[in-house]
Amino acid sequence: MNRIEAVAAYALRYPHAEMIATCGQGPDEGMAEADIIARELMALGVEERRIHIEADSTSTVENFQLSRPIWDGEPCLTIATNDFHAVLVSRLYFGLATDAL
Repeated sequence: MNRIEAVAAYALRYPHAEMIATCGQGPDEGMAEADIIARELMALGVEERRIHIEADSTSTVENFQLSRPIWDGEPCLTIATNDFHAVLVSRLYFGLATDAL
């Protein structure tokens, strides 16, 4: 199961949860990764209204910074990532002033 499939399964199990698709568009890419993630989530049955898109980030750090206004203040945050980003994501999270995770 890849991270998009994992998020879709989570979304279907927890119908109150909202998702954030975050990642920008590289110079050699035709579409922002966030838009692709959102499209794939919808194809797997997640309602569009539950998906927030952050497509301006250019790094993992910016993924957090630019997504924070969407999730800030929420009582809980679940992060779906891949092996490549897992260590960086955990370091970023623990550097944030939040109780959400």
